[in-house]
Amino acid sequence: MQLVLMLLMIACPNVWANPACGKTPKDFFLLDATPQAKDAGIDYPKELTAAFKKDQAALVNLFRVTPHLDGSGADTHAGVLWAALQCWGDKSFAASLKAQPKEICARVLQQLDYETEESGGYKGAFPKTDGLRQECL
Repeated sequence: MQLVLMLLMIACPNVWANPACGKTPKDFFLLDATPQAKDAGIDYPKELTAAFKKDQAALVNLFRVTPHLDGSGADTHAGVLWAALQCWGDKSFAASLKAQPKEICARVLQQLDYETEESGGYKGAFPKTDGLRQECL
């Protein structure tokens, strides 16, 4: 049985991939986020694509652009950060976020709070990320 599972994992790696990591710029309405990020020196579609391929530098760039986004750009970005948290998982996302300046960390947590407010938040499923609020907020 274990051999069969191992062979399936090798033959069909996408079956085991985290579906949250399959996001692309086409999955988000980037009309406002892209020019706002560009003003901050960030190529938003490029960084978004790379972040969902588990490029840590791209994830950090998504964190760093957070304070520069406003209105619908910030609204879209909140959804991107929420999807990135689900893609990266609690441990990796929290470790990357913890390494950021407090202002960046606080803004990212505020965006996650905003995005997940109606669904009850992310605290239970992502305790390491939520635990950063003691250090960041």
